[in-house]
Amino acid sequence: MIWTTLIAGGLYLVIISLFLFGWEKIKAYSPIPHQFHSVISVIIPMRNEETNIKRLLLDLLKQNYPSKLIEVIVIDDHSTDNSLSEVKPFFSENFHLFSLSKGLTGKKAALTLGIENARGGIILTTDADCRVPETWLSTIACYFDDYSPSLLLSPVCGISHSFFGDMQALEIYSLQGSTAGAVAIRHPIMSNGANLAFPKKIYHEFRYLYEESKIQSGDDIFLLHELKCKYPGGIHYLKSKQAAVYTELPSNPNSFFRQRKRWTSKAKFYTDADTIVTAVIVLGMNVALFSTIIYGMFSGNIFPFMTLFITKSFIDFIFLTRVTSFFGQKRLLWLFPIVQSFYFLYVCLTVFSAFFTSNSWKERSIKY
Repeated sequence: MIWTTLIAGGLYLVIISLFLFGWEKIKAYSPIPHQFHSVISVIIPMRNEETNIKRLLLDLLKQNYPSKLIEVIVIDDHSTDNSLSEVKPFFSENFHLFSLSKGLTGKKAALTLGIENARGGIILTTDADCRVPETWLSTIACYFDDYSPSLLLSPVCGISHSFFGDMQALEIYSLQGSTAGAVAIRHPIMSNGANLAFPKKIYHEFRYLYEESKIQSGDDIFLLHELKCKYPGGIHYLKSKQAAVYTELPSNPNSFFRQRKRWTSKAKFYTDADTIVTAVIVLGMNVALFSTIIYGMFSGNIFPFMTLFITKSFIDFIFLTRVTSFFGQKRLLWLFPIVQSFYFLYVCLTVFSAFFTSNSWKERSIKY
């Protein structure tokens, strides 16, 4: 048990310390206004989002970016609610709606249809349940002009309306910090399609990813892995609140758990060494916590568990303090002891469930 404690604790301490170093290494980006010239095509897959899509489209109408340089493409994935009725009033020269034909379903098919009909030089994807600040497009356009990334990852934050939402938001900031930190040390491991941008001219190089029917989701993470190989150093993280997207968080534990299962289920198809090593280290730490608490219950020796728990809590708290401070959300840190006390149980349960039970999304079964 002592070796389990030392190895799991040591590796976890190293990996989170590296992410913390990377987070601090990335400088906050402040765009300098200039003459814009890039057409940005915002691609929005949509399925049953009647309560959300209108708010996002209104946000896009308020952008402080030249309207003639904005193209919004909504792709309906066979919605069964009133989503289409909510979108149609926005029809204009720069706002377009496409619907997937019979036989085509899923986010990948929607993205393919949207991207192939886009006229913009920059493709920017988001989700229909997101909100964006008026500086979103201008900040991203400035960054492309300044640095010309092959793939730009930008912040995705949670919209919380409850105690349960605040707990999720704290985890989201942890994921954002890890995403940014890994990019900064040149070993990117995560991305989020709710705020993802790339030049359209390189789309042909990874179009096949969207045609992969075996994996019904994961367009963002597998895109990251592909471009990471083709464009070393071309993956950037835009550390700016002005470019952040805010997404609705699951409203109850059941929907939250289903979402995390979907995210985790894709792991069986990972081939990227950085992502696999990180996942194994993080999972290893949480499994070690679970096993040492069981060991302590039967042996009366809780020292291994407490050593691991304190080690993990120490580095996690420092990391989250830095990330939440940047986003102005330090208020969430009072939840840290609560979340930390059961987080390892949630991780172990999610991984087990993701690999051995079925998944669903928007009334559809997802198979891997």
